[in-house]
Amino acid sequence: MVVSTKAIYESGTLRLLEKLDLQEGQEVCVTIERLDEDGYPVQETLADVLGFDPDDEEKARALAESQHKAMMELLESLAGLPGSEPPHDGSVNHDKYIYRVDWR
Repeated sequence: MVVSTKAIYESGTLRLLEKLDLQEGQEVCVTIERLDEDGYPVQETLADVLGFDPDDEEKARALAESQHKAMMELLESLAGLPGSEPPHDGSVNHDKYIYRVDWR
């Protein structure tokens, strides 16, 4: 069951604005979504989503290099499977290799 309700943060405690149909002691998972002054969800910036400023060329380059290295390691490990040849279309069909679908 998923329930969405608004709450107010006061003195370190969330105060729900409506009663929930839960049993006493029921364990729940709470997801916090900040709202702006008009009650709309605060939009995350691209930097928030990526985890770094996209204008920071050094960090973007480091991320691209680490992703390239991970993909190359994946392709090398797949090439070592018995009866297999190294794939030459990894950039186009990477899902096949990640999920180990037979490429022959």
